[in-house]
Amino acid sequence: MTILEVVLSVFLLGLLAASVAGALNAANAMDERNRQTLAAYELANRLVLTWLDDKKRMPAETLPLDYGNYQFMWDKQAERVRMRINDRQKSSGASVPQALERFRMITINIYLAEGEGPQPRPGTLMASLTRIYDPAAPRNPESMKNIQDKDTLLELINSLTGGGPE
Repeated sequence: MTILEVVLSVFLLGLLAASVAGALNAANAMDERNRQTLAAYELANRLVLTWLDDKKRMPAETLPLDYGNYQFMWDKQAERVRMRINDRQKSSGASVPQALERFRMITINIYLAEGEGPQPRPGTLMASLTRIYDPAAPRNPESMKNIQDKDTLLELINSLTGGGPE
């Protein structure tokens, strides 16, 4: 073997080792990102369920939430669902029944918390979860216990009758 062949083979082995190390590093980074995304969706789901069961138990939107090894910020939007009828239904003279106007939609957005100190800020959007719900139908029998207070009962009555704030 000549010195040129040895140098060339060492160079090719180094190139191969660098390629394998780069591929492993990329796979580890993707795995970490997938873990963050999964944690964000799990947190979003927990927040949606908390909202549906008892809105008063929701954590403050201005404080970061620790979930596993990650820290997240979040926000929510709650709004009425607007039902529309399609052209075929319009031609038959149909209209949106009043009962369908009571449905609501909650959207929870989860962000990675960025910044140091006591008050981090929302960073990259990691998860957005939307759920349509009927405020007149409790999620489970345990949720019925939360309807006992005056404000929750008034909100339920307003959602059934179409009154109250949007």
